[in-house]
Amino acid sequence: MSSGRTGRSRVSPTAISGSHGIGWCGNDPPHYPARVRPQQPPQSPMRPAHPHRHPVPVRPYETEKPPLPLVQEHTDHMALADTQRTMREVRDGVLKLNLPQKTYNAIVADPPWQYHNKKTGGSMISGSVAKYPTMDLADICCLNIPNICQKDCVLFLWGTTPLADYSFKVMEAWGFKYKTKIYWRKIMSLGMGFWFRGQIEECLIGVRGNVKAFRCQKPNFIQSKVRNHSQKPEEFFELVEPVLDKYSLNSRIELFARERREGWDSWGDEV
Repeated sequence: MSSGRTGRSRVSPTAISGSHGIGWCGNDPPHYPARVRPQQPPQSPMRPAHPHRHPVPVRPYETEKPPLPLVQEHTDHMALADTQRTMREVRDGVLKLNLPQKTYNAIVADPPWQYHNKKTGGSMISGSVAKYPTMDLADICCLNIPNICQKDCVLFLWGTTPLADYSFKVMEAWGFKYKTKIYWRKIMSLGMGFWFRGQIEECLIGVRGNVKAFRCQKPNFIQSKVRNHSQKPEEFFELVEPVLDKYSLNSRIELFARERREGWDSWGDEV
C-alpha cells in the first residue's frame, strides 16, 4: 500500500556485482575517509648502495671541506713575523742613517710609503712591502730634511695617488710650499687599485725661500715604460735637469735613491 509520497523510492545502497566489477545501487556511494599518508621524517643524504642493501647515510664530514692544516697557518704567521721584523730593522737603520753634512738647493725624494689595507702593504706580505721595507707617515715626516736644505731650495716629492694627502703632509713637515705636479703615466703596466686601475704616479713640486718659477714650455706629463719596482723613469731627469741648470740649482741630492746618478748625491739604504 502506498504511503502517499510521490517520487522515487528510497533504496538502501547495496553492492551489486556485474560484468564491470563492483558498483553501487542507490543515490550515493557510502562515504569512507580518505587515506592520509603519514608524514615522513626528514631524510639525511644517502649514499648509493647495492640494490639489495639498504642505503647508507652520508657522514657530515664527507660533504664538508676538511679544515686547513695547522702547519700552513703557523707557517704564514712565521713568514709575517719575519717580514715585520726585517721591516723594522731596515726602517730603524734608515732613521739612524746620517744625512749628508752639506746643503742642497735641489732635492728629489721617493719615500717608501706604507699602505694600511689588507691587500697591499698593511698585511706585510704583499704590495710594496714585499719589495722593500716601508716607512709610516710619522717616520717620514720626522726626517730632518730642513737641515740639508739651502735657503732657496726646490723639492721634487714622488707620491702615489691613493696616498696623495700623505705627500702634502710630508711636504709641509719638511718646510716646503706646494707649487705644481708632474705626472708619470706608466706604459705596459696594468696597475693596481680598488676604484680604478692606477697607472699614474705624481711628483709634487714645492719650494723653500725664493725659487723663481721655471717657466718651462714642456708639459708636466711623462709617458714611459716601467722599469724595476718603484724605479723612476729616465725621462723625469731629462725634463727637470735642464731647468735646474738654467736657474743654477746645481747642488742636488736624491733621497731614497736606488741607483747612483752623475751630478747627484745619493742617499738611502739601497745605494
